[in-house]
Amino acid sequence: MNTETRIARLVELTVPGTADLQVSLTELEHRSAGGGEEFTVTVRNTGNVLYTFAGSLRITGGGSPRTVPLTPTGIYVIPGGSATLTGRVADLPALGRRTVTASVTATVPGGAAKTVDSNSVRLTFFPWLIAALAVGGLLVLAVLLVVTRRRRRAWRRRRAEERTALRALRRELRAGRPPARDPHEAPSGSDAHP
Repeated sequence: MNTETRIARLVELTVPGTADLQVSLTELEHRSAGGGEEFTVTVRNTGNVLYTFAGSLRITGGGSPRTVPLTPTGIYVIPGGSATLTGRVADLPALGRRTVTASVTATVPGGAAKTVDSNSVRLTFFPWLIAALAVGGLLVLAVLLVVTRRRRRAWRRRRAEERTALRALRRELRAGRPPARDPHEAPSGSDAHP
């Protein structure tokens, strides 16, 4: 196993001219990660001085605003250099909207500081699985109600026909007439043999 040792030395120089602290941020991007959202933004040193930075995510909407730190912090970004910051937001709601903005403060050692905000990302949360299950349950219930209603109507229609036939039979029996024979009924034993 090879071991390499490296040593860095920070040399502070004063260069004649005007210090130009310029910070730019790329678009704030996000993706789902482990039950939350992971945000990334890149800091670019577009000026002519070395600086360190610290950043955070501001989450607004749905109550009091909160902040989540961006990492890494405290590293140097040389003129023309860049560094990517990451922050993870957990405990997001199942339903609602949130707005997330990255804020980065660049500080020249022993000198000026400048804060820059990124674009805002708007997140909308909706429980699609629960909504789909609820809609599916309502559809099943509606189908069951329609089928049950049709069966009940058919049953009531049959009952009404049976009652009507029973009333007609009673009227005929009271009048002394024998009931009309059902043509589908098999003939009795005496009529069946010659």
